[in-house]
Amino acid sequence: MALNTNDILTGADGRVWWNGKLLASVTKFEAKVTGDFEKINVCGDNATYSMYNGWAGSGSMTLYKIDTEIADMMIDAYNSGVMPDLHVVTSLTNRRTKESARYQVSGVAITEFIVAAFEAKKQVEEDIPFNFSRIQRLGGIAS
Repeated sequence: MALNTNDILTGADGRVWWNGKLLASVTKFEAKVTGDFEKINVCGDNATYSMYNGWAGSGSMTLYKIDTEIADMMIDAYNSGVMPDLHVVTSLTNRRTKESARYQVSGVAITEFIVAAFEAKKQVEEDIPFNFSRIQRLGGIAS
């Protein structure tokens, strides 16, 4: 089967909704799941087995800074000790078929945020690392 280069997904066709708000200035987004496996070794067997214990979700989002909404929300949360209930929906669309891979991560906790950072003659970007505890597939792209 030949590769149709029109089916290669590009970041330009990606969208991010942060608590229901479409973010227009995202330049990079990643959410990943890392499995927690315990190594199992038994006498009489040279193999090492893996026992699944659960998973951890983490990610990051890079965006051009156009407002202080996220930093302000996190300053309030860190000062009060009450973290906001956050969720993120992503969509990556195949331009040819119009199918989209859509996911929602929730239980999002921002683990670090920048209060202020800037440099002369440079656009201001912020990187927001986060963890999440739930993931849901909302739609996929058929092969």
